[in-house]
Amino acid sequence: MTASKKKRFSRPLFEPVPAAEVSAHKRPKAPRRSFPVSFFGRYRFEEKAIGRTHLLEIKPPDLILVNQQVCVKRLLELTPQEIIFLDSFGYLVALKAENGHLLSMYDEANDVTYSLTKLSDLRKEKTPPIY
Repeated sequence: MTASKKKRFSRPLFEPVPAAEVSAHKRPKAPRRSFPVSFFGRYRFEEKAIGRTHLLEIKPPDLILVNQQVCVKRLLELTPQEIIFLDSFGYLVALKAENGHLLSMYDEANDVTYSLTKLSDLRKEKTPPIY
């Protein structure tokens, strides 16, 4: 565009934009996905190299804790067969299931796959979201 054909805006630069105009341009939010109900519960896994047992908890709607610490930084994939996420340190963690039951957890940080043993079912337990 040449200097003489500059586009003029319909309102001054610092005038507030009406909310109706702003909301009309927002992208629709993706539907929130939740973990399969059969995944909810408490699981135990053992680090055999150091002889330490850990507690994995999966709570509704989409909370994963390891030793009572929130560990999901970013959910990457959620299917009936697996949950793949980045942990709070940026490492990939994959929870694998068969026939709706969690069986193993792969941890990229240690490059180890742990067997999971289900301790209890948390399907009826509700956890408020963490912000």
